[in-house]
Amino acid sequence: MTTTSYREYAMDLRERMQKLRRSDNVRGTMEVVIFRNAFCYRSFEVVGKAYRRDYHSGSINTESELVREDGQDTCREIDSFFLLPEVYAYSDRALQADRNPLKHSHWDGTLALIEVKYSTAVTTWHQRMLFIGFCDPIHADFAIALDKDIFKDGSSGGARLFEWRPVDIPQINRSADAQPVQPKCPASGFSTQALPPGCRECLSSSGGSRSQAKCAGRFAVDVGANVMDLPLSS
Repeated sequence: MTTTSYREYAMDLRERMQKLRRSDNVRGTMEVVIFRNAFCYRSFEVVGKAYRRDYHSGSINTESELVREDGQDTCREIDSFFLLPEVYAYSDRALQADRNPLKHSHWDGTLALIEVKYSTAVTTWHQRMLFIGFCDPIHADFAIALDKDIFKDGSSGGARLFEWRPVDIPQINRSADAQPVQPKCPASGFSTQALPPGCRECLSSSGGSRSQAKCAGRFAVDVGANVMDLPLSS
């Protein structure tokens, strides 16, 4: 199987997210969770006229909650990820208990779990991807050689991790303007039901730890109609 670079896809994704932020008629949500050097940086956005963006960060090696921040560090980490020259994407196979990259610290690469969902008048577009980026091809080639079978080969699809695809328009939840709930990390026991859909699906059946699970917030799932259409080639 040939491993495919997803840098071009990541650049297109970044551009699309920027367009969504600038559009007053958009109803959608975007969540980015960056894992680097044992730290987690989370950005959650509700896009549209009532645009809102929240930031949290913290160590993934402790059980304390993430700390709300002003966004400076988180935005810098997100921007740095999108500037990495080597970007690859994990397939559903990576979520097996013994292979899940979310269970391990990657000192030579940056993990990015990104979920974006928005609607047009007739279609809801949705993507959830788990990327890893490297600053040079040497580290990228080494990582791919070790885990070649769990990376995407360029073919679309996947039940948990997937490229842009149209889905049925859901019922609009008008309560989505409510503030997202900051996740708790209890001293004993952990329920993955407190996680957003993306991280919950990535961790629930694959042995993810509380320290990593806490790095996700709760997704708002409200996406409405009459939203601009951003096709894959935009």
